[in-house]
Amino acid sequence: MNFIIVGLCAAVLCILEKLFLERPLSKLPDLVKYIYLLLTALVIFGGLYFDSFYGYKKWLFALAGLNVKYTLSVSVKSAVLKNITLIVISFFIVCPPAKRAFCKIFKKLSQKSQAAYGRVMITKTIMTVLVFAVSVITLAAEYAA
Repeated sequence: MNFIIVGLCAAVLCILEKLFLERPLSKLPDLVKYIYLLLTALVIFGGLYFDSFYGYKKWLFALAGLNVKYTLSVSVKSAVLKNITLIVISFFIVCPPAKRAFCKIFKKLSQKSQAAYGRVMITKTIMTVLVFAVSVITLAAEYAA
């Protein structure tokens, strides 16, 4: 039953986008469009997971931090904190507009002078080393526990 409801919701959203939202959405920056896509897909297709509308509604409110004691459960919070470097790296992999903006800033800075190029390359190397170090420390802490 929820497949039909989710399909209808997706169809209604497609119709609304085609009739009314196409022009306003086309004016938005790529990053905002990407976030819109992720949020609408999460909200609509998240309904496939639940057997009842009550469970789905409770989940949506919990995502927004409403009617729950914690915005994130302790286990989810722990998982997010343990994997924050991977989450940030994954964000830049799956969100090309953010990656392009970040690379554009580095490119603009490095074109100023030879010294600026050196500083940018050193910064990139340090960031790579920090990601590796945090990953190793996290892995060692997890192994020790």
